[in-house]
Amino acid sequence: MRGLVIGMLLCAACGGAKDGGNAASASGAAPASGGSAAPGAVAADMAVAVDAPPAPADAPSLLGDLPPLLLAEVDEATIKSSVALNNAGYAAHKKKDWATAEAKYREAVKADPGNLRARYNLACVYSSSDQAERAFAVLEQFKRPDCRACDAVLVKAKEDREWAARTQDPRFLAIVDGLTPAKTDMKQVTKLLITALRTGKTDGLEPYVHPRHPIAHSVLAYSPDQPPPDRYYGWSGFLKLVGKGDRSIEDNGVRSCTDSCCHTGGRGDSSYVVDKVCFSGTGDVLFISEIELDPGPI
Repeated sequence: MRGLVIGMLLCAACGGAKDGGNAASASGAAPASGGSAAPGAVAADMAVAVDAPPAPADAPSLLGDLPPLLLAEVDEATIKSSVALNNAGYAAHKKKDWATAEAKYREAVKADPGNLRARYNLACVYSSSDQAERAFAVLEQFKRPDCRACDAVLVKAKEDREWAARTQDPRFLAIVDGLTPAKTDMKQVTKLLITALRTGKTDGLEPYVHPRHPIAHSVLAYSPDQPPPDRYYGWSGFLKLVGKGDRSIEDNGVRSCTDSCCHTGGRGDSSYVVDKVCFSGTGDVLFISEIELDPGPI
């Protein structure tokens, strides 16, 4: 599947435990030094190592075996498993048990390299435990031109108390330099979403679907037995949600957008309307997090 451009909703202590609703280097790991020059190497190559003897072949990289940030689609079970590990890490994080938090976050990232929340939380642990080199190495992984959700992470870092002592560090400034995420036009995205639900045409919506945070989809029941919402993860989940479209959904336009939700013109005459569409994220970098349908007159 295509990698997604698109947290995300990131809350206390560098991203928090729960999913909400969502790098210059692909891995962030420092490259290991090479060994001695091979026989027959040109003189220029040999000269490079004169003043810097090569490190031992078994020297660990800065981030060890942490996998690179990959946003390829994964199945829902993998996402949930990684979220559970992140939640365990966050429980230790709140207690400032840095070693346990680091271990759990690393497990979460290994389970799902696209778990941006766990990866960011890992960077926060390194920042808060005075491992600045590792903190910046992980944070740099989010500096990517093809990842809107990564922009949300960097926006969060600029405001996060766990990075407060580092925001003027030249390394931090180099990572966030040029960060200009486009503001989410909630009204326009809501219009596109209504069109997608009616026709199956998803043009322009991919940047507003987070690669890991679910979209909750519910139909009002007007009874105490309101069922829990269905949840759809990532772009493939979103395509499953909109399917081939449903022409019975009426398009009553968008009446208003306040706070994090947009509302339509009210109940349909005889069928469904999209009652509201809600967003989550950081700053202006928002993602679709909830769709509520109203079945019309009772």
